Amino acid sequence: MKAEIDNWFSDNYYNVLEITTAWVYKYGRTVEPDVVVSNCYLYLVKRSEDMTKDDIPKWAFSYINTELTYSKSVTNYASDKLNRKHEDIDTIPYIICDDFTDEIDFKILLNDFRTTLSRVDQIIWDVYVEKGVTTKRDLAKHFNIDDTSAWLYMNEIKTKFKEYVETEERL
Repeated sequence: MKAEIDNWFSDNYYNVLEITTAWVYKYGRTVEPDVVVSNCYLYLVKRSEDMTKDDIPKWAFSYINTELTYSKSVTNYASDKLNRKHEDIDTIPYIICDDFTDEIDFKILLNDFRTTLSRVDQIIWDVYVEKGVTTKRDLAKHFNIDDTSAWLYMNEIKTKFKEYVETEERL
């Protein structure tokens, strides 16, 4: 299937890029259109076993539209964070240092939060954060449980994390 995805992107790259550029402008996003298209390609390759050849364009444009429509999507969040960094700081060394410091603080926060969890919640958290299993279906498949239970576990752990972040004084 990867070969078919490669062929489709090779044949339609400029068309997809043109449509993505129009959507970036329409939604007022600051992300580069080629980054969205690249992320789309990676997403499709990762999900290639779930689709057929005819599904490729549907999945591609659905992914691009979703990434540009929602302000908290992976693409928009990364682009907004980068833009916020560049507004205040003019030199590269400070950006690298600031990113490194933010990353260390975030890792410490994640580790501190993990210690507050029960053993079961720690296992779910590790699969969610460390292994990157972030959808209910993938979590259900990983633990061999039903989708509803996986969704409930994910929401419970996210709620606990949000409450922890809100009550954490050093933030």
